Amino acid sequence: KIDYEKHFRNAEDIIGSGKYLPVISPDLIGFGQVRVFHLFDFKKKLYRKYRIVFPVSKYIENIAIADARTRHFIFEIESQKAKPKDAWDVDYILQLVDLSSDKPVLIKEFKEEPGTTWTTTKDRVFLWAFEDKKLRVLDMNLEPAHHPLEDAVKQYKDKIDFSRIYIHPSLPFAVLTGGEKGATFINWKEENKNIPHLLSSRSTQCNFSADGNWLVLNKKISSNEIKTYLIDRKS
Repeated sequence: KIDYEKHFRNAEDIIGSGKYLPVISPDLIGFGQVRVFHLFDFKKKLYRKYRIVFPVSKYIENIAIADARTRHFIFEIESQKAKPKDAWDVDYILQLVDLSSDKPVLIKEFKEEPGTTWTTTKDRVFLWAFEDKKLRVLDMNLEPAHHPLEDAVKQYKDKIDFSRIYIHPSLPFAVLTGGEKGATFINWKEENKNIPHLLSSRSTQCNFSADGNWLVLNKKISSNEIKTYLIDRKS
């Protein structure tokens, strides 16, 4: 037996997985599915379904909140080429989209370089081209910007190896993962004390809690075993 409450009578039955976002605001949640984005406003009791991309050759790969107040979101779109060299020969584009009205409004597009991963903080977008070891920083309007992490990575780019960036929500440090050694800690508080060091060997994934008090980290013990560690901020 399952008990449930239905808050949006106009919402269609939604099945399958999607790209889930953190809580956008106290009254707003949303997630994407293939080419559409579902937005639920609990305060106004409104549900809206936005079609972000139309062609069947394009998909929503990831989503980030650009500005919850104005309902601006960043969508990473995977676009298949007409004549691809192989299955991985696709384009990735970041789209800044306004969802404050009934229909989505495209504000700006930014094409990613091949072999790029990206992440966001509350006011910056970080694009890491791991093959070229080049970190590019944009603001939430997808315009060129700067962040101290850019200088720290540039200084030690020949000594660190990573493909993913996880930035603490309030403190001046990040965890870099996806390299051969594991997870690396790097900070930018003091110029002469930001030397990166190994945080955990054989770790490929991690994430911070929203309040920044916890770090969840996966560590590969063997080919058949992965352990998950929960690290307290006070540790």
